[in-house]
Amino acid sequence: MKTAQEAAHTILGELKAPTASKDLARLALERGLLTSNAQKPIDSLAQTIEKNIRDRVYNKPELKFVYSPAGRLVGLPDWEYSEPSASTSLATPSTPTAQLKELTVRLPIDIAEQVQLATYAKVAETLDDTVALLLQKGLASVAPHIEQALMARVRRLGEA
Repeated sequence: MKTAQEAAHTILGELKAPTASKDLARLALERGLLTSNAQKPIDSLAQTIEKNIRDRVYNKPELKFVYSPAGRLVGLPDWEYSEPSASTSLATPSTPTAQLKELTVRLPIDIAEQVQLATYAKVAETLDDTVALLLQKGLASVAPHIEQALMARVRRLGEA
């Protein structure tokens, strides 16, 4: 039986692309590379992979975090991608044309405090990463409403 890092390394080598830790854990379990007695084995193994990378302990073979507009992924150290810098909290892993856009938003104090709490809880590495993750999740939940509103606008334009 392989360790979580060994299984993730094997799968990443096959996929040849940065992948979310939960997807790596799911694939490792499906392929029989790992077993787990945890109540939520995918979550448990994904957390193990991420903790090993973050703490730089038991990260053999070495894996690294890859930051993309889609969030934090796991990649192999010899892959070319940008590391997050002080000026940008999300770096693009492989798409040279992908760019970050700075956005300034004023938030009600209660929402800003919740975002700060999420940052302290380390749902993502930085405040910017936390905000990006929360926006992604929120946008995903309202996507059907956005689509309906856009389609309504298109219909109104067609009627004009």
